[in-house]
Amino acid sequence: MSSRSVVRVAILVAIALPSAGCGDEGARVRREIEEALAAIRTYSHSQKDRFEERFDSSLDRLEIEIDRLEAKAAAGTADARRRLEPRIAELEREAADVRDRMRAAIQAGVDSWNSQRDESCRRLEALEEEVERCRREHGLGG
Repeated sequence: MSSRSVVRVAILVAIALPSAGCGDEGARVRREIEEALAAIRTYSHSQKDRFEERFDSSLDRLEIEIDRLEAKAAAGTADARRRLEPRIAELEREAADVRDRMRAAIQAGVDSWNSQRDESCRRLEALEEEVERCRREHGLGG
C-alpha cells in the first residue's frame, strides 16, 4: 500500500470512527501514530519528503492531543490545573524538541540518515507514550 493510500485510509478512519460512536479517541490516535511510525521507519534517504510528511502529521496529532489535555485541565479544579500545568508544559517542550530533531534528520546526509531517522521516531514514540500516560494518570480519557 502506498504512503498516500495509508494516509487516505487513516483520514477515512479518523472521520468514520467518531461519527459511528466507536471506541476511545486516545486509543484511536495511538493506533494511527503507531501505524505511521511503522511506515516512516522504513523510508530511505531518497524518501525524505514522505518521511517529513508522515512525521509532521503524527506530531501534529500529538500536539492536538496535548492541546486537548490542556483544555481539560483548564476546565478542571484549581488543584488539577496546578498538577497538570507543569506536565503539559513539559509535553509541549518535548514536542518542540522532537520537531527540531526531525528537522535535523531531514538535513542529515546519507551516512547519518538512518540513525537520525530512527532517533526521531524513538522520540516521537516516547512523546506519544508520555501523552497517553498523562491522560491516564489524570483521568483525562480520550
